[in-house]
Amino acid sequence: MKKQIKTYLALFLSVFFLGLSVQTTAYADGTTMIYLSEKSIGVGDSLTMTVNGSSSSTITVRYNASVLTLTNCDASGYTTNGNAITFTGKSAEITFKGASEGTSNLIVASDTLTGASTSVNVSGGSSSSSSTDNSDNSDNSDTSSDNDDASDTDTSENDTDTGSDASDNADDGDFSYEGTAYVISERYGDSEVPSGFSKTTLEIHGSTYNEPVNDAMTLLYLKPASDTSGSGEFYVYDTANDTVSPMRLVGDMSHYVIITTPDTLLQDDLVETGFAIDELIFPGYQIDGVTNDFYFIYGMNENQSYGWYQYDSLAGTVQRVNTDLLSRVPSGGSSGDGNDGTGDGSDGTADDGKSGKGGSFLEKIMPLFEDVRLMLAIMIFVLAVLIIVIINLLVFHRKDDEEVFGDEDDDADINLIG
Repeated sequence: MKKQIKTYLALFLSVFFLGLSVQTTAYADGTTMIYLSEKSIGVGDSLTMTVNGSSSSTITVRYNASVLTLTNCDASGYTTNGNAITFTGKSAEITFKGASEGTSNLIVASDTLTGASTSVNVSGGSSSSSSTDNSDNSDNSDTSSDNDDASDTDTSENDTDTGSDASDNADDGDFSYEGTAYVISERYGDSEVPSGFSKTTLEIHGSTYNEPVNDAMTLLYLKPASDTSGSGEFYVYDTANDTVSPMRLVGDMSHYVIITTPDTLLQDDLVETGFAIDELIFPGYQIDGVTNDFYFIYGMNENQSYGWYQYDSLAGTVQRVNTDLLSRVPSGGSSGDGNDGTGDGSDGTADDGKSGKGGSFLEKIMPLFEDVRLMLAIMIFVLAVLIIVIINLLVFHRKDDEEVFGDEDDDADINLIG
């Protein structure tokens, strides 16, 4: 009996200390928490937001500047930039005043700690409850250590015209694409970022964000404004026109091509056609009249090099197009001079010289290159036939020699007998 009690006690202590170690590890990962004095206020009322971090770091708090007005922050050396407040330390007490009726998301981001977010409603009149103890509202905070995909809505107010695809109303989102409003989020994992990109601080529509950038392209992680608690996806950001388009990546995160729109086609007889990857439609090109599992695509690879590539939809692989080989194919285009006018000599096509008959030379030879294994099999078969022929010739030649020498020996025997 005593032995069983000792066993149970040892098991209890083991589970207890294991629980302590798990809690300590989770805390060591670094988190932030939000406490609100009120969950709902009226226009003109004050709201106190307390931000606590598990360790000292650079912390940024974003809010909807059209709904809330910043009145004070007790953090030493804090700075403001549009709808963002940034300070360095473990905690800060920030005071807002209700500016207009609406909802403001309060988003906390850190360079080393996990972020958090919550929201506050501002009504047209004064709030019925003028004061509430912080401890009573602690459940209102959304700590993203438990859910990294908690609400990310950045409702920054645009003070300037940001283009036709950028939202003029902060509540509608930061960007609009094909009729859907999107907001910029920073809640993405490092494994989702293609190689060659690194997090860089960007200022977009008066707010700052950490988004993936390389020397040739900028990506933004966007979520639908109507469902910021869900997952998002990367979009390619056109900094010159302040517009976004979905990132279409083929390959994997280390060896890939991000598809973009080419200025000119690889050759004149290419027609645009779509292909599907994981239920998404990607833009590609095929030779007019040829349907197979290979698609020409244009875009940027992991080395930030733009060019034409060929995508094998069955194998899911991508490789460069040999434009030098294509440039050696003479053109029979309408210009009549063997050049299609693109200037790179890689777009030439040829026909059989008869209007409406035959097809381009490339169109005829492409099927031969579609299956390398078939080519290898043909070469092996031809080589085997040649070897058999050579062996037969050698065997027959040796047999003829033996017959000649045999005839000479018979003649010699006859002479001796004679």
